Amino acid sequence: MNEETVISKLNGSILEVTLNRPQARNALDDGMYAALSSVFSTAAKDNSVKGLLIQGTGDHFCAGNDLADFALWPQLASEGKELPVTKLIQQVISFPKLLIASIQGSTVGIGATLLLHCDMVIASRNTQIIYPFTSLGLIPEFASTLLLPELVGQARARQILLLGEMIDGEEAYKLGLISTLCDDGELTTTTQQKCDKVRKLPAYTLQQTKQLIQTPERQQLILKRVEEETALFLKCLSKKEHKAAIQQFFKK
Repeated sequence: MNEETVISKLNGSILEVTLNRPQARNALDDGMYAALSSVFSTAAKDNSVKGLLIQGTGDHFCAGNDLADFALWPQLASEGKELPVTKLIQQVISFPKLLIASIQGSTVGIGATLLLHCDMVIASRNTQIIYPFTSLGLIPEFASTLLLPELVGQARARQILLLGEMIDGEEAYKLGLISTLCDDGELTTTTQQKCDKVRKLPAYTLQQTKQLIQTPERQQLILKRVEEETALFLKCLSKKEHKAAIQQFFKK
C-alpha cells in the first residue's frame, strides 16, 4: 500500500494537514493537489474547525511543484480541463477559516507563494524561501506578482521575483513574509502554542475579522491576477527556455 502523501487530523479545533513526501522534500504532485483540495473543501464547511495548519514531514516544508507533472499541464489546458492546482488555489484564496503555516528548510515555488495567503506563518531559522520561477523559464503564480510587492515593497519584490534569490528565516521575518520566527528544534512547540491561542478564541470573531481583512472584492482582485498569471504560465511551459531548464534540472 502506498503511504499517504497528505495526512490530516483534527487536533482540538485545528485541522493539522501534513505534506508527507519527504523523499521529494514534500514537492506537490497532481495527486497531492487533489487531496489538499478535498481537505480544504471539507474544512471550510466543518463547524468544528477554527483553523487549518499546514506543515511538512521531515526537514523541509515544500519544494514546490513536482516538475515532472508540468509537462502534462499544457495538454490539459488545450483540452479545456482544469489544472490540478487550480481548484486548490481558488479554495485557499476563499478559505474562511484561519490558515496557518509551520515551515522549515526548503520552502520553494508554490510552497513559498502559499505563504502570502496564510493568516500566520511560523518558521524556524533554517527556513530557506525561494521563488525560482524565472530560472525555470516560468513566471510567478498564486497572485504573488500582486501580493509580494504589497507586502515587502516594489523594490524588494522585484529583486526577489526576478532573480529568485534565497531568503533565509531572519530576512523573511524582517520582510514580513513570516509572522513568528523560532530557533531550530522549537518549531513544533512554538506552532502548538500559537494554535492553542486560536483554539481559545471564538470561531465567529476569528472568521469575521478575517473576512474584514480579506473582503470579497479583494478576493476577486486576487483571483483575477491568478487567472492572468496562469495564462502566461501555460505559455511558458511550451517555450524552449523552460524545457531546457527542466532538462538541466534533471541532469543534476
